[in-house]
Amino acid sequence: MRKLIVFSMILVLVCLSGCTFSDPRFSGTPPTPDTDPVFATEVRKSAEEIQTAWSAISGLVEHQPDESKWAAMVQTLESQWEVMVGPDPLNRIRAVNVSVGEPFRLDFETTMTSAQTALTAAVDAHTERVKVSTGLAAALWASLTASLTQIQEGLTNSYGEAVPMDPTVTIQIPTEAEAIAELIGRYDEAVFSLQAGLGFLGQGTDRDQVYRTFATFQRDWEFLIGTALDLGITPPKSPGAYALPAGRDATAVRALLVTSQHSVVEACLVWVATSEDAGRSLPFFIRAATTATSAGIGFAVWPGWPDA
Repeated sequence: MRKLIVFSMILVLVCLSGCTFSDPRFSGTPPTPDTDPVFATEVRKSAEEIQTAWSAISGLVEHQPDESKWAAMVQTLESQWEVMVGPDPLNRIRAVNVSVGEPFRLDFETTMTSAQTALTAAVDAHTERVKVSTGLAAALWASLTASLTQIQEGLTNSYGEAVPMDPTVTIQIPTEAEAIAELIGRYDEAVFSLQAGLGFLGQGTDRDQVYRTFATFQRDWEFLIGTALDLGITPPKSPGAYALPAGRDATAVRALLVTSQHSVVEACLVWVATSEDAGRSLPFFIRAATTATSAGIGFAVWPGWPDA
């Protein structure tokens, strides 16, 4: 009998070339849960870490106002902070009429060092929170870990503007065995699709990015099958082929990359939320969310305010 864990999450979906992804398990508005005192303490610490990173990167905006990625990072972090200091971070109810603080004001090199230090500390702290959490809390910390990692990588790579959608979404999640089986299927489809997409691209940056994502997903797919067998879970059989969207050019393949990545990231977070050992599932989620960061593509779902 399926055991359902219902929790809230914000699904942030970036649409490239009119390409979207949806999951029929998404519906409704979740109730507001009671807040555990230990969890509330960690929420306050998280808000402080996010605010510190926001302050440093806001300083980078003042040094380089024409660099759009700094402003996008600031918006992402401020959105997260508003939720973490709000009345209900689990349901993404934001604080209102509050100020996040002031930018860090020193020379550019010092400000950049401060940003790197703040993000490293925040990623490490949120990673540890994932490892000692389960269910909704694990999903929250994993999402923030992935988003902060994307920003961290964006300091030296591309970073896109966050595009949030519905702030209150409910997901019904099955057992861990079913979550793993679903994720294996998502990897299978993503690997098939991206491998086909590689055939539509010539040599160059686009092909390199798609190939890196394909290789990452293929390795994790194979490793996850081994993990499933170790846990006594029978991997689902692959259908062998999947439908591909119309278009055989770089634009179509990039859209395929976006939907494939989003599909895997979403299923990875479901596994994090159902996993008895969230530290085991977190690396899959982080790799899936950051595999295309250098191309300005990344997904860290609710409430990570992912990148476009």
